[in-house]
Amino acid sequence: MADEIKNAELNEVAEDQVELTEDELDDDLYEDSSMVADSSTLEVVFTPQCVECPYNQGAIDCDIFGEKPTKYMANTEECPRQK
Repeated sequence: MADEIKNAELNEVAEDQVELTEDELDDDLYEDSSMVADSSTLEVVFTPQCVECPYNQGAIDCDIFGEKPTKYMANTEECPRQK
């Protein structure tokens, strides 16, 4: 019985939170300036060697290796195709 009461209370809270429209959610997001990035706040901190490779097929795939070895994606070893 206690579980049923607790679940009913949780459902009431959840229903109260769903009352915001999509536009209201977007407005709330942008009111917090920490959620909006501009060029002065962005910094590239890591670039995999695969980015400029002609065999690169996205984040994980490569024409040579199929799935890219982590050691090359993480730049812990130089890819033999980059030499």
